[in-house]
Amino acid sequence: MTNTFGFWLNANDSSRTYYSIDKLNKDGYRHFGTADMPDGGEGFFVGIEDIWNQGDNDFDDLIVSVTYKSGATMTPEPGQWALILMGLGLLGVHAFRSRKVMA
Repeated sequence: MTNTFGFWLNANDSSRTYYSIDKLNKDGYRHFGTADMPDGGEGFFVGIEDIWNQGDNDFDDLIVSVTYKSGATMTPEPGQWALILMGLGLLGVHAFRSRKVMA
């Protein structure tokens, strides 16, 4: 068995569930389509076709925009800052105590 990532949509007013994996759809047709963001944006669109048995193939019955941010910077939390400062303090104490006195 292989793991596959996908989307699904359950229509509340019917017993139909639409899957992004075509073979899982009971009518055998594609109900999810994807497209890149315009102008090279970071992310993609997911369009859903909710008409059964192929429908009109416009995939604009529901459109979801998925964006992601690359190059995000990590900001340490207060607990991490405390550990960093404690570690630097211990290094300072060790350096102070291991200094050789030259006479």
